[in-house]
Amino acid sequence: MEVTNELTRCDRYFYAVVECNSPETARHIYEQCDGAEYEATANFFDLRFIPDETSFEDDKPRDRCTEVPANYKPNDFSTDVCPRHHDVMSSR
Repeated sequence: MEVTNELTRCDRYFYAVVECNSPETARHIYEQCDGAEYEATANFFDLRFIPDETSFEDDKPRDRCTEVPANYKPNDFSTDVCPRHHDVMSSR
């Protein structure tokens, strides 16, 4: 049961939605950022196109930003590597 809880904790995903002023802006952001690593965290951006008719009404945003604050400093963090393989021992 502990392994299952550990794997569940590792499989969490978060998302952000960026509204762009033009398709050209969106394309530029995509070309520059998709697949890029965030700092040295082993976290990589996986950008996707979201159709305009997609609704996020049921999702409550954790944060919202319309501009970068003057005193902004990125969080200093690292990502633990989640176990990919487990040796399971049986008592039988």
